[in-house]
Amino acid sequence: MNNGHFMLWLLNTKGRKNNTELAELVGVSRTMFSRWCNGHSRPSLEHFVKICKVLSIDKDHEQHLLQMGIKSMVCDIQYNQLQG
Repeated sequence: MNNGHFMLWLLNTKGRKNNTELAELVGVSRTMFSRWCNGHSRPSLEHFVKICKVLSIDKDHEQHLLQMGIKSMVCDIQYNQLQG
């Protein structure tokens, strides 16, 4: 899942909670949470799991999203290695 996909998913699933509320529930600053929503960065896997729990994402959907996120991170690492 690239940053754009994560941003769209997050905005579509956060419901009536605002970024400040979600940031507090996940345990990060509002600024960091906003960066995730704006696609400027992406959460760690630990934070991603917390977001899924806070938003009550079902386990099947959570597993699919985690797999997509891991694949995207691996691609980013491989790309950075080729560039470095």
